[in-house]
This record gives sequence, structure tokens and C-alpha cells, in this order.
Amino acid sequence: MAISIHFLEAIRQNWLSPFIYYGVFDETDYSGLQWRINSYDEEGLLRLQLRADYAAAVLRAWEKEKK
Repeated sequence: MAISIHFLEAIRQNWLSPFIYYGVFDETDYSGLQWRINSYDEEGLLRLQLRADYAAAVLRAWEKEKK
């Protein structure tokens, strides 16, 4: 059976543990990314985000904030 549930409700139900979200700033230019009906072009978004420098920025942020 498929289910759709908001992540906050899943936390209230103890199906997920609470978490802290950290945004990671990087120099990615999204201005050329095309909008497709109700979301960004997935292939274009993946091309922008699946880069070594983007992954390195995420890793550096995680290393700085990990506890």
C-alpha cells in the first residue's frame, strides 16, 4: 500500500527522528535552468548539482557542523 505523509507528521508518529536542516551556499548559477510546468527540468538540475565542487561544498559544510 502506498502512503503519502508530510515529514512533520511522520516525526510526530515517531516514524522519523527529528533533524536539524542546514542550507549549504555555493556559487551554482541556476539562472539558465528551465522551468517545466511545475518544477525545474530534472536533468538540468542534476547536471548542476552532480559536480565535484558542489559535493565538496556540502562535505565541507557537514564537517564544519557535525557534532
